[in-house]
Amino acid sequence: MRLAGGSNSHAVLIGCGSYDDVELPHLPAVRNNLDDLRTLLTSPHNVALPEERCTLLRDVREPQKVGAALSRAASGVEDMFLVYFAGHGALDEHGLLHLLLTGSDTRLLGWTSLRFDLIRQTMASAPARNRVLLLDCCFSGRAIEAMGDTASLYFGQLEIAGTFVLASAPANTPARAPLGDRHTLFTGELIKFLRDGSAAEPELLTLGAAYRHTARVLAAKGEPRPQRCGTGTSDQLALAANTAFRGLTAEDVPERLSSAVGLGEAGDLAGALEALDVLAQQCGRVLGARHELTLLTHRALAHAEGESGRATA
Repeated sequence: MRLAGGSNSHAVLIGCGSYDDVELPHLPAVRNNLDDLRTLLTSPHNVALPEERCTLLRDVREPQKVGAALSRAASGVEDMFLVYFAGHGALDEHGLLHLLLTGSDTRLLGWTSLRFDLIRQTMASAPARNRVLLLDCCFSGRAIEAMGDTASLYFGQLEIAGTFVLASAPANTPARAPLGDRHTLFTGELIKFLRDGSAAEPELLTLGAAYRHTARVLAAKGEPRPQRCGTGTSDQLALAANTAFRGLTAEDVPERLSSAVGLGEAGDLAGALEALDVLAQQCGRVLGARHELTLLTHRALAHAEGESGRATA
């Protein structure tokens, strides 16, 4: 677990809140998403990205402008390459994902939108040790209905070697942007977590912790559960210091244990394993290896490992 290094990292924040196409509703909260994420990432208490290493692309019309910015950023990064997109997204008739820009025409997706396969290529070729993709997209219901196995098509596209991907909602569920709210729903919870921290988390807020938090909070509200995929130890990269950190106490364990087990019950065995492993290590360090809560957490971890093994058998 470590905080990404600002001087050797680069973030590209892309957001489209206004659209020329009358079929695409405006998303006014996207402007605040971009501004507040940039403030967090450039804060000296967090990743501390220099201003010139946090590129902001707001209401871009032409895909080539985004492509040029991504290529420039990718070529000069060593530690973390982070790409964020907020706006509308759609699948074309071939099941290919497109991110819709201000000038996009839903009748001409291939010509006017940002093809996701090009983002995949750019990210995969970047020399960065860690690649992070955050997607807060609303998807076109018509395009989704036209597909067969939409979920596997969508998440198959999201997988990028050496990259942690966090998406705001399942492939067949629209991402939410409540009218009048400062942020879109998913990004709002992500920003709140990174800004305010959590007493249930350690000193640094990792990507894995961000996923667990947003998944738990949004599911509790009856909202779409975020999805993630990642390789290696990318989920242990931290984006922010935990401003609410106060050290683990025995009183914290039951709630965190319940939250971790809940991930497994919801079908996210990987998330449950990660959360239980982190909690077991913290319990061992703080409470001792023989403490009843440490032993209880290890039993839950062993059970989750067994369930994971059966699921992959």
